[in-house]
Amino acid sequence: MTDTATVTLGWKSNVAGSFRVEFSDDLAFWQELTDNEPGVVGDNTYVDVFAGASTVPTRHYRISLIALGP
Repeated sequence: MTDTATVTLGWKSNVAGSFRVEFSDDLAFWQELTDNEPGVVGDNTYVDVFAGASTVPTRHYRISLIALGP
């Protein structure tokens, strides 16, 4: 048995652009997963696969628009 987790994040956007995806295990310290996730108007997804899942009781995510697309 592997100690990994796969989380699929989904969000809707009314603009195309680049998104930053971050996570935190404690809501105090945030770590960047990507700062250039391309997004489209409509449905967007990002998949996070991480090891050590059994030691992380809760993982929080936030997504920010960092640049508008053409």
